[in-house]
Amino acid sequence: MTGTNSWRDLLGHDGVVVIDLALRPTAKGGPKRELSSGYKADWTWPDESEGAGVPPVDQPRLPVRAPIDVVDPDRRCIRPGERGIVHAHPFDPELWSAIPIGSTVQLCRGQPSGSNGAVVIGEGTIIDTIDLPDHPVPLRFPDRPLRPGQAILVHIQR
Repeated sequence: MTGTNSWRDLLGHDGVVVIDLALRPTAKGGPKRELSSGYKADWTWPDESEGAGVPPVDQPRLPVRAPIDVVDPDRRCIRPGERGIVHAHPFDPELWSAIPIGSTVQLCRGQPSGSNGAVVIGEGTIIDTIDLPDHPVPLRFPDRPLRPGQAILVHIQR
């Protein structure tokens, strides 16, 4: 589902991170519903990855946005307690490009109180990256006329 100002229209690159994702069962903190393509996923890295330099020491351990597409040929969605292959589309590709294949990432939701403000609902293993930039990429803003009272964010590149 694409439309004006959807994340797909605004993302400034075509790179993806391929992840083998396992959702936690609902009874163990997993989602209450299945996840399907277009889910605006937030991700973080578990503590044990720090020894390998993931995430970089100078970056906070906050969830980073990378919406998903379910690409597993056997399913259209991933239900709580199940696993499937997803493509994550990072808004900040430079944060993902240094993470080695085989690393663990955590799928999060919400912003409750806690050390990093996220509740883990699933874990995944990075199995590949495709055309992922290793530098910040600005969002794409389509040229279109605005209706009265409508506003749009503008990115000024210096």
